[in-house]
Amino acid sequence: MTLDPADMKAFDACARIVTLASLHMDANDADALVRLFTEDLEFVRPSTYPDVAIRGRAELHAAIAERDRHMVSRHIASNIAPYRVSADRIVVKSYFTHFRGWRDIGSDEPIPITETLRSMGEYEDHLVCADGEWLIARRVAKFLFGGL
Repeated sequence: MTLDPADMKAFDACARIVTLASLHMDANDADALVRLFTEDLEFVRPSTYPDVAIRGRAELHAAIAERDRHMVSRHIASNIAPYRVSADRIVVKSYFTHFRGWRDIGSDEPIPITETLRSMGEYEDHLVCADGEWLIARRVAKFLFGGL
């Protein structure tokens, strides 16, 4: 299958945004995270799937800002597969593997691996292109294995 160079560029941009979303969330960088989303975003987290959604940048920012600063969280995004649905819309499906543990703020001590693997699930991200920039308009995350 041969892809149009414009599609490849858009797919690469969207895959990068999906990856950056995990990095910024794990770094508790709410400012950087919300910039990857549209103003009117909808984010359904796996712990509340499918009933409750975060709506808008302010709610997402608050959700990240409220996280326990002793918690170390890592979301590994994999199997990132973008699909164009229209000229200005791309859906990216991917998997996540989530590790979580706690340590003192500022500590570089490794966290014992036992019981840090929390879950494995999938993301479905709906991205839109506005003014040449791809942003996540809707993210649905759900558990396939495990949970919080």
